[in-house]
Amino acid sequence: KYLLHGDCYKNNMLLSGNKIKLIDPLGFVAPFVFEFMSICSYEMFYNKKNNFEILKDFTKFFSKYCDEQTYKDALFCQLVKLYIPSIFEANDNGIRANKWLNIIKELYPEVIEESNNEKK
Repeated sequence: KYLLHGDCYKNNMLLSGNKIKLIDPLGFVAPFVFEFMSICSYEMFYNKKNNFEILKDFTKFFSKYCDEQTYKDALFCQLVKLYIPSIFEANDNGIRANKWLNIIKELYPEVIEESNNEKK
């Protein structure tokens, strides 16, 4: 496990020439793969590209750090981590929360199905 920034994406980066400084760290201890999850998550949130293609590109790019299933599992944790506070903190009538939830539903339909089966 590593001490991670925890919120590494374009809005938390200052660029100066060819140097990048990360700002506004969350700071938590977790496996290193979690450091990349914010970048992938926000790429899905802000782009109109196919989320499966984004996932494929990111898993390929970071394949030297972890296998595809580990990456996908970590991404699920990150998406839930972003979804929950968006329910309570956003003053946008649920727009952000619904967008995060739709990404989760699209990429992890088996989790939604399992949850629905447990409710019955």
